[in-house]
Amino acid sequence: MATGDSPATATPAAGPVNVVLSRDELALVLSLLQAQALPGLDPDPLGERTPDQQDAAFVAAARGLRARGLARAADRPEAAPLTIHVGVLAAVGACAFSAGALFVYHWPNGAEQPVRLFGHLRADAFVIHTPYEEVLHRFTALASREDLVDQLLAVCQMRQQPTTVAGELRLAGADFAHLRQLAEEGNLIQARTLLNPALALADLVNALLATLANQPQVTIVQILKAGDGGAASRRDLTLVQDSSALWLVEPVDGDASLLAARQVTRGDVRALLLAAL
Repeated sequence: MATGDSPATATPAAGPVNVVLSRDELALVLSLLQAQALPGLDPDPLGERTPDQQDAAFVAAARGLRARGLARAADRPEAAPLTIHVGVLAAVGACAFSAGALFVYHWPNGAEQPVRLFGHLRADAFVIHTPYEEVLHRFTALASREDLVDQLLAVCQMRQQPTTVAGELRLAGADFAHLRQLAEEGNLIQARTLLNPALALADLVNALLATLANQPQVTIVQILKAGDGGAASRRDLTLVQDSSALWLVEPVDGDASLLAARQVTRGDVRALLLAAL
């Protein structure tokens, strides 16, 4: 089924898309698009398949798409074997061939595994891909990059809070995970030893440790943007938020060995993400 030509036409309905695809349905669409991979599409939990097993899975996936009105069989012998809904093709294609992306890994307070979201931009397409339950994938097409950023912030429960301290605190990149662990365990005395008092005001140190000790939610964001000649730029940042403050932690001048932490607002984060895309 997936060896047929990529369809040049699609079903007429082309409105906004908010659709859930199974792993096999997504793999079939990617095959028709001749895309090799997709961020968030993990290895099959059932393991490697033989070619015959893969063909059978594609046949079942095609039937599932047709049953939900997301594809139709060819009505002419010379046509592609399967025609996919144009909105589904556009949404998956925007994620597979994006020009800019936000990869978000969000840990609600106390969670061991993150919620993963992948926001993609391609021309006038703005799509969020959310994998869940190992083999399901939701694709949500939005009207603008502002909507995309707002939706990601909403899923991450990013609240608007005022800043309470000004300035920036710097620490070694290798120490940040240990600092979080010590603060969560209530070992604030040892945690302070990882922060250079000569480089930070006491108010900043106290405020950061208070947030880290308060079971905050943590969000890691990777910002990727295609450049000239196929090269891509990447910027990583971490957002730490409790009931009283939101902190932005990111490498200094792109050097992950040195981190800068400062309090920000939700509006600051929104503006940063929009500017980076």
